[in-house]
Amino acid sequence: MIDWWIIEKSLNKELTPQEKKCFDEWLEATPKHRVLYDKIKCIGNMDNNAADFDRWRQAFQEKLTTRKRQEKKRIFLKLTVAAAVLFLFLGGGYWWFNMENKTHNTVEIFAQEPNRGTVRLTTASGEVLNLSSETTSDVLKVDGAKIVKDQGTLIYEKAPEKPQSEQSGYNKIEVPKGAEYRLVLSDGTRIWLNSDTRLSYPTNFEKNVREVEIHGEAYFEVSHNTRKPFIVRTGELTVTVLGTEFNVNTRIPTHVRTTLVEGKVQVTFKEGLPYILTPGEMASTDVFSGQTTVEQVNIQKYIAWRHGRFCFEEATIEEIMQELSLWYDLQVEYQNQKVKQEKFSGYLPRGESVMSILQKIEQTSYVHFKRVQNKIIVGY
Repeated sequence: MIDWWIIEKSLNKELTPQEKKCFDEWLEATPKHRVLYDKIKCIGNMDNNAADFDRWRQAFQEKLTTRKRQEKKRIFLKLTVAAAVLFLFLGGGYWWFNMENKTHNTVEIFAQEPNRGTVRLTTASGEVLNLSSETTSDVLKVDGAKIVKDQGTLIYEKAPEKPQSEQSGYNKIEVPKGAEYRLVLSDGTRIWLNSDTRLSYPTNFEKNVREVEIHGEAYFEVSHNTRKPFIVRTGELTVTVLGTEFNVNTRIPTHVRTTLVEGKVQVTFKEGLPYILTPGEMASTDVFSGQTTVEQVNIQKYIAWRHGRFCFEEATIEEIMQELSLWYDLQVEYQNQKVKQEKFSGYLPRGESVMSILQKIEQTSYVHFKRVQNKIIVGY
């Protein structure tokens, strides 16, 4: 902790050697202090911004006063607990040990990570299979097609081509929040399904096109076939390919994002003009107006999930929490609207616990996270 007057004196370059030592120690104690100081300095250097600077001063002093009170309470609590432990140890240490273990176990239950859910396959005939069940056979027979289930991947056996026959019935695979799944279609196309995603597709592609429908997010490695274009539908938007790697995301209610990694795709909304993407480009299509914008992007930001990572690049806390809530199946509550717009950049593993991820964000920002059962409360 540090008093505001020391920060103000540092802004005016009026610190004594002893005050400067105190200030430097505070500044280097945590990255959050440097972030905070840079923002204070930035506001202080802006013209006609005295009112904002006064608000920062008041907010800082109020927070400092609160922290000092909390520190006193913590010290008092530690002394009280130490005395209680000593008393109980002398009078009945065995009973205390058991009660502490019970309390500890209760806390762990609230902090556990989500069950990664049940991935379901609904066949064309209406049969529902639990793909997450270990009792499900490794070799399935679905609508006349042979399917192999192997370590989180569903593999359809390739069938002989019948160009003039009707398309076979559609299967639907549903991946819940907190889970992901892989799929190899009968034509050899490989698909990675992110959490909270639904994909509809035929058991075999038997017409002159290969067509699937996606709701959520998926990464595609399309098997090359110039005679049968591969089409991904997301409602009224179609993505047409001959052979390529790309990511489709329909999770944003107002936009569909198509990010091209390799090859070439064509993005078309309803009957509008098609947009041709080249590697490294992303098309963002407004689902209401049909307007599409194309821009060069860092593709790792949009496909990191496929490699088991979160990639946040100047992302707002609201955007980050939307992503985390899908993977960890959590609710999010904000203490105010301003905290939603704070930004963070980082490359983090999806295999870590949610609190480990949030602690890393706290270390380089002054946003604070609190977990209450299945809810994350976000504030300063």
